[in-house]
Amino acid sequence: MLAYASYLYTHDYGGNLYSPTVFQAMTQSAGGRISWNIHNGSISRLAISPRDHRLLTVSTFGEIFSHQIKGEQMQTSRLMSDKAYWFNDLYAAPDGKVYAISYTGQLVITDGQQTRIIVVENVNKPFCLQTLNDGKSLLVVGENSIALFDIPTEKIMTTRRLDFQVTCTGRRDNKPLLFDNRGHMHLVNSLDKMTNEQVPVRGKVTAYANNREEHLTAYGMADGTIWLIDGSGKNHKLVEHLSRVTQLLFNGKRLYSSSYDGKLLFWSIENNSQKNAVTLYQSAHWLNDFTFINNKDYIMVGEHNGTVTRCLISLPKIAQRLRQNVKRNFTQEEWNYYLGKGIPYRKVKE
Repeated sequence: MLAYASYLYTHDYGGNLYSPTVFQAMTQSAGGRISWNIHNGSISRLAISPRDHRLLTVSTFGEIFSHQIKGEQMQTSRLMSDKAYWFNDLYAAPDGKVYAISYTGQLVITDGQQTRIIVVENVNKPFCLQTLNDGKSLLVVGENSIALFDIPTEKIMTTRRLDFQVTCTGRRDNKPLLFDNRGHMHLVNSLDKMTNEQVPVRGKVTAYANNREEHLTAYGMADGTIWLIDGSGKNHKLVEHLSRVTQLLFNGKRLYSSSYDGKLLFWSIENNSQKNAVTLYQSAHWLNDFTFINNKDYIMVGEHNGTVTRCLISLPKIAQRLRQNVKRNFTQEEWNYYLGKGIPYRKVKE
């Protein structure tokens, strides 16, 4: 009841509903979080199928799973389960096929009915898949080399040895972006043409996000620091995580982050003034990845112990849950104590 009153007061007076004091109280009171323990191995990547909006997950125990979520129930289908593989990344194609890359050097392609396994030669410890050429090709990224996989023919076309070690990948201008161990980043235009730049922040980059519309860029670091760069080029240091940042995603001027410290954080960066984070979820395990689902009303988080957790992040839906849980109105005495005598009384339950 108090959280909903805080929402109404902030809304009525034009305050920032995403400020930590308000939004934190709302998310904690509304609930809207549920977990499913589904994998035997550590979940390394999550993705949403563009064809039927299924949730897809892969693990370090050679598992590729497909999930349909209805309410609080999750129906899981095993597309593959073979502990000889160590999956680090996946790509969900528009035609429904799933591509998963194994640290052991294989690219697995499956549609749930048939599975094909392609050995990726001359690429040591492949760990990432990135689309190229308008989705007609996949860039297979290893620690010291890359390969071009042609999707229509399902063949490795060529490989390239790199003179640096890849530590992290991202996307910018709809192209793969490779970060190395020397403080540089490399925009991949093609396998033979890369644009090399100095990373504008110091340290080891472990996660990256870019929002062209809002002119925002975020770098997550190995020590837990997040560097936010605004449209003017100014750096903002966001300090809350205690360990390696594993994923960063923008939704407008809102930034979400996960870490090995077990926290899923939300940063409201309106006018670049918000430096305090809201803790959306705290786990006892590493958080390896997360993604948005259901029109960004929820976040799905993949954990080191094989658990998938769904967190409600939609402000309208959170307010709706709070309103439904209100059973009565404040007494005048309660209102004066919790909100103050100078605040005009109003009903929280109509």
